Amino acid sequence: IQERKGQELNLEEAKHKAELADKMKSKYLADMSHEIRTPLNAITGFSELMAFADSDEERQGYYEIIKTNNQLLMQLINDILDLSKIEADAIKISYEQVDINELMDTTFASVKLRMPEGVLLFLEKGSCACSFGTDSIRLLQLINNLANNAIKNTKEGSITLGYTCLPNKCLKFYVKDTGIGIAKDKLESLFTRFVKVNDYVEGIGLGLAICQGLVTKMGGSMHVESELGVGSTFSFVLPSHEE
Repeated sequence: IQERKGQELNLEEAKHKAELADKMKSKYLADMSHEIRTPLNAITGFSELMAFADSDEERQGYYEIIKTNNQLLMQLINDILDLSKIEADAIKISYEQVDINELMDTTFASVKLRMPEGVLLFLEKGSCACSFGTDSIRLLQLINNLANNAIKNTKEGSITLGYTCLPNKCLKFYVKDTGIGIAKDKLESLFTRFVKVNDYVEGIGLGLAICQGLVTKMGGSMHVESELGVGSTFSFVLPSHEE
């Protein structure tokens, strides 16, 4: 009887998991449909309006809207492809010796161009010279993803990019902001795909899931510390790899 009860409980648990997966899939399809349609509608609508623009200034305004939505659509598609590759274990990691300070300078210059007005950007380096075995493209992607999240959720104060040196040839990279922060009850599900902390910002909640997948693939771990209304610090630790 006990064995039968155990089997029934296992079946009930499996059924519950299947129902949750089905709900998540339905939510994903609904979110994906909405997020893809939004930039597409803008691109289509303003492309038609450009043909009837009365001045170059008006035409330029339409062009900027089209350009922004085109970038949003491309980012969305790239995120979907990256997540699919990670989950299929088909993503390639190529290790090489990287000058971390040079990479951080490049990232800082890129992020600075996207900073909202009134928000300061800082860079903190853990060493005056640091050569590290990693995939520079994926590392840039990780820091940029976290920086983009910080930008979306920070309206005043500052955002800080940085890294510190740890034992055993490991580095800890972090992005710290003074944004809206995250409630403690939402921290556990933060790195789950399709989870959004703030429904009022663009995106479908793939960025952090991609970061988690990439960091795991590179032998590291991700962490988050946050206080609602004060800000958040996202960080990840990576080991050094030989070429």
